[in-house]
Amino acid sequence: MEAHRPSLLQAQERLFDQLMQNSRYSEAKQVLAEIKKISGQETFPYGSQMRLSMAVGEFGEAASTAVEILSQNSPVEGVSRFHLADALVLAFQPVESLGIQAPDIRSDLANILNALEHISQSDWNAALGFMKSIGLKSLFIHWKWFIKSLCAFHTHQDEKARQGFSRIDPQSVPAKAAKAYLLLLEEPNGNEDLSKSPHVFQHACELALNSIPGEVLARADYL
Repeated sequence: MEAHRPSLLQAQERLFDQLMQNSRYSEAKQVLAEIKKISGQETFPYGSQMRLSMAVGEFGEAASTAVEILSQNSPVEGVSRFHLADALVLAFQPVESLGIQAPDIRSDLANILNALEHISQSDWNAALGFMKSIGLKSLFIHWKWFIKSLCAFHTHQDEKARQGFSRIDPQSVPAKAAKAYLLLLEEPNGNEDLSKSPHVFQHACELALNSIPGEVLARADYL
């Protein structure tokens, strides 16, 4: 059995990738359980766990995995810095409950979450204030660009918003949401009221081939 373990593990990993590509997440979860049994604790499949958790919206699970990866201080195949940051933000959990060891990551995450809360209250200036201490090398730099661009969008600084949205790394979750805003910003002059409509925003999400969060984001943006 031990001699065949590498081949068996490789086969299961290929099957997992195929299932994920076809959005067959329930089956992928079963295969991942088998991968965990075969690989053992020393080679825990953090990358696969992260992919599956994010795909099915289990952001608390994804955040826990992200914290584990960060604590190892070594890269994991298939997981970028942007994936780690996205998982931590989308969990929307109190920072102190996550067990993050690095003070700078804890501080930056708290600022991002505070800024998003103020955005939900249309307090653009307060949201921008939380962005001042987040540097260019921060794990959350793409969220900083997204928040600053979102504030610019709602304060009618369209060119500033367009430039900011375009700076977001395409691997990240904010980049997917930014596509919808960029579509709205391409509207001809004179359609400003239409471009700020939550219903149009939802359709823009669909046009950006990311229809799943469209209704949720549109309602959150409206509220």
